[in-house]
Amino acid sequence: ILDPLLIFGLGWGTAGAGIATLTAQSFVFGLFVYRLKKQDKLLDCFAFFVRPDRIHSGRIIRIGLPVAALNSLFAVINMTLGRLVSEQGGHIGVATLTTGGQLEAITWNTSQGFSTALATFVAHNYAAHKGKRIFSAYRYTLLYCSIFGILGTVLFVFFGNEIFRVVVPEKEAYLSGGIYLRIGGYSQLLMMLEIATQGLFYGTARTVFPAAISIGGNLLRIPLALILIGMGFGLESVWWAISISSMLKGIAIVCGLPYLNKRIKRNNQIQLTTQ
Repeated sequence: ILDPLLIFGLGWGTAGAGIATLTAQSFVFGLFVYRLKKQDKLLDCFAFFVRPDRIHSGRIIRIGLPVAALNSLFAVINMTLGRLVSEQGGHIGVATLTTGGQLEAITWNTSQGFSTALATFVAHNYAAHKGKRIFSAYRYTLLYCSIFGILGTVLFVFFGNEIFRVVVPEKEAYLSGGIYLRIGGYSQLLMMLEIATQGLFYGTARTVFPAAISIGGNLLRIPLALILIGMGFGLESVWWAISISSMLKGIAIVCGLPYLNKRIKRNNQIQLTTQ
């Protein structure tokens, strides 16, 4: 709402976009504070400023640092890919990458939501030594993500041009965007599988392995794109690099499931022995 109002309505241009972002973020933060302190009082005597505790701070850093590194490097890698896209396709290539990425985020954010829910559920039941509940929740999460992944594949592969044209009506742009969505569509199912499985690992406080898989796969995009560009694939080189790396990440993270399966069963066995 604020972007068009401040940018065009008041004529503030780029400054209006920045003010709109700051205002929106501040508003959402204020809502969270209100819910925590006033309305629901989710956490009794919640204090925003406390003296750091070495034990808890160490655990937070150990669990959170791999995921933070993953997200930070993802942004850097995307900027590098953006430069390659600009060199190969000019403004059409950049528009395709940014708009196509936002359209693809529909499936990405869907799987991220299921992954977050799974991580919360797994953490609760892992602490309670309820291994069967964990595996049952993971199976249902895979089912839901598979449904959306297959739907995303069908839409992107067969209706990529039409979907892109809704956002960018320029013919050259939506034709290029259709190619991006078609190539990216092949990896939707495995991409959603990777993100969903991340929630399983995160819920058991094992963030290093999935983060390493994602970081490695994302880094692979740069040399893979350069190799394909050298082979003469042009702008599509970057799209294939993104799609292929997403497939590889989905396959690689599944390879770590037997190890995690043993840890969950061992954790459940400890509870049975205690009882």
